[in-house]
Amino acid sequence: MMSDSSITIGRVNVSLPSGFKNRADIISRKVADNLAAYNVTKDIMIERLSLPVVKISRNDSNEKIASDIARNFCTSLNEY
Repeated sequence: MMSDSSITIGRVNVSLPSGFKNRADIISRKVADNLAAYNVTKDIMIERLSLPVVKISRNDSNEKIASDIARNFCTSLNEY
């Protein structure tokens, strides 16, 4: 069943540890892709959403890092 709701994000600030600068763009795009696949079940309006730190390792793939960030985002959304 398709949802009529959607996520609209005005701005996202993601801080990655030093050494990840060359991976930041691809990780950001993959976070957006993961969020686009999220099934929204209700309408909510949030002015600001701060997320807990997501622990990552240099050995983690871009996909894993993006998935972890998006999952953390969606978990926080579900608390509203």
